[in-house]
Amino acid sequence: MFFLFIVGPLKFNFTLNPSNSGESKPTLELNPYSWTKVANIIFIDQPAGSGFSYAKKWEAYNSSDTRSASLTYDFLRKWLVDHPNFLNNPLYICGISYIGIVVPIVVQEIYNGNEAGKEPRMKIKGYILFNPLTNRNSDINSRIPYAHRVALLSDELYESAKSNCQGVYIAVDPDNRLCASDLEVVNECVEKIYFDQILEPICLTTISKPNLLRSYRSSLEENPIDIIWSLPRLSEPWCRDNTYKAAAVWANDKAVQNALHIREGTIREWVRCNKSIQYSFGLSETVSYTFNVPSSVDYHRNLTNKKCRALIAREMDTFFKSDRRK
Repeated sequence: MFFLFIVGPLKFNFTLNPSNSGESKPTLELNPYSWTKVANIIFIDQPAGSGFSYAKKWEAYNSSDTRSASLTYDFLRKWLVDHPNFLNNPLYICGISYIGIVVPIVVQEIYNGNEAGKEPRMKIKGYILFNPLTNRNSDINSRIPYAHRVALLSDELYESAKSNCQGVYIAVDPDNRLCASDLEVVNECVEKIYFDQILEPICLTTISKPNLLRSYRSSLEENPIDIIWSLPRLSEPWCRDNTYKAAAVWANDKAVQNALHIREGTIREWVRCNKSIQYSFGLSETVSYTFNVPSSVDYHRNLTNKKCRALIAREMDTFFKSDRRK
């Protein structure tokens, strides 16, 4: 996600040729705002099964928050052994979304390794998180107050929900009908809101009604589907999901995979959201991933005591709380 959608050296070119029918394959252009202009960046598909990453044995696909962090640390050690000319570079670990749980653990692993005398020693300086998950319960619960603060919910509805639900909007007692009724109205108020960017129109490719408390992921991510690539007509507003559709077409192109040196036969199809490892609120595990760290707050606190630098940011127009996944 970081490589094509956020800080990487390339981005999709959505320029539409008015003479064609609107059907086109995505092309790439240089990203003038890429972080690679000022830093050396390794984009890691982790855990195995995400992106183009794979495992040689089926049991190796089984992972967890702590195992994912440990494997990332092991990878960094091996990579630096093979590329010792980068050992003196200041090191920052970055991530987005769910990886807000895992990144602080990776950074803690690096500090622990340095203190234990493991080689190579890494010059860890800090970490950067965007729209990160920090605490599974409080992050989701905070969506109702946030929706009120950005004027998506009226004062009357918010105060009613706050009173009837006693400030707890997740795992609601089914017998609390007043709370359930208020939350139903809340979801009706936001059903035409694009959760990823609430100031933008909802994308036509978002095929299910948004539910403010149902899942950590956006509705498009909850319902991964194959969509024939089609650039928007000139009369249609640009939709952020076009980037996600373009990524699926681009990443599944054999020429692209050959250029990226993807080992043939390791993946059947590239998908942005692998449901076998995808987190949704309330899940403790999937078929191959165990969500065994409910909160990363203690890791943040420990790293603060080590004078580790941290930048945690969120976009003000999303439903993802920043005090809380790459």
